[in-house]
Amino acid sequence: MTFYRLGNVEFWDAWFYVIAQFLGALSGVSLARCVMRGALAHHAVRYAVTVPGLYGSAVAFAAELMISFILMSTVLFTTNR
Repeated sequence: MTFYRLGNVEFWDAWFYVIAQFLGALSGVSLARCVMRGALAHHAVRYAVTVPGLYGSAVAFAAELMISFILMSTVLFTTNR
């Protein structure tokens, strides 16, 4: 979405990319569920869902925000040089 906002990709290309990401994630989990025969449903894995830990949702949100900021800054820094 950042590349769309910067004008590097067209509107429909950005939305097809978002849709493809969701479909790819759903397909990957479905395939892994079939191949691994229920291992993803184990209580320790929970279908790879990340739940906030001891410090709660606010700290988890802040950490996710910081990680996303660093990742996107790295991508933009390396592609604009």
